[in-house]
Amino acid sequence: MPLVVVLDGLEVAQEGPAGGEFGRLLDGVLREVLTGWCQQEHAGLAVLTSRFPFADLDQPGRPRRELASRVIDAVRRGCCAAALTSCGTT
Repeated sequence: MPLVVVLDGLEVAQEGPAGGEFGRLLDGVLREVLTGWCQQEHAGLAVLTSRFPFADLDQPGRPRRELASRVIDAVRRGCCAAALTSCGTT
């Protein structure tokens, strides 16, 4: 059974622009869960929102199942629906 996980507003759990590792998740458990999610084969989808990039998830050389990053300036229902559709959800 596919699972959809939605985590909204993750910038509060990330290193800010003034920090040395901008966009890095501060909580080690959350970091391991999300990087593991990206590396495992499954039919699920994780939808993460943040005002910062996801530095832990988008690292060259790190194996990952698939990472689709979308920048959405103005949150509108149609825009968000199109982003989810482009990731293969129905």
